[in-house]
Amino acid sequence: AWMDHVSPEVSPDGRLMVFEGNYYPERRFRQLRLGFFKANGLPESQVFLPAGMPDVLSEAYDGTTCYFITKEGLLAMNKRAETLWIYRPPKWNSRNKWRVFPSLGGLALYDGLRSITWINPKKVILGSEQVTLEMSESAKRYATDSD
Repeated sequence: AWMDHVSPEVSPDGRLMVFEGNYYPERRFRQLRLGFFKANGLPESQVFLPAGMPDVLSEAYDGTTCYFITKEGLLAMNKRAETLWIYRPPKWNSRNKWRVFPSLGGLALYDGLRSITWINPKKVILGSEQVTLEMSESAKRYATDSD
C-alpha cells in the first residue's frame, strides 16, 4: 500500500528505486522506506530510512547509490540507507529547484535555473568539513560563472 502514491527512479541500467517520499503530510511522522527492484522487475530489497531523514526535494538512483536533494545539499546513501556523503555546491540556494540525474558517466546536478554540473561520485574526496566532487573534463572546459 505504501507504493500507491510514489513514482520510481530508474537507474541507467534499468534498476528501480521506489522512494516513499515525505511530501505527504500524513506520512511526515512515519519512518519512510526505499524499495529496490532489478531491471526485470523482481524485488531486490527494502529498507527504512533513518528517522531524522530531512525533507527530500528530488531523488535519483544510479543502481548502487541513492541521491536526495535536501535543503542541506546533495545527500548520497547506499542501499542500506547509510549516509555516504553530503555535497553542497558552491552556489547552493535551497530555494532553487535543484535536480539530480544519473547517467553512465556520473551525475548531472541541475540548479533549476541555467547551470548543469557534471560530477563523478566515484571520486569523492572527504575533507574534514566538506565533500569535494571531481568534475569531468568536459564540465571543467564548459563551466562558466554566469552570476
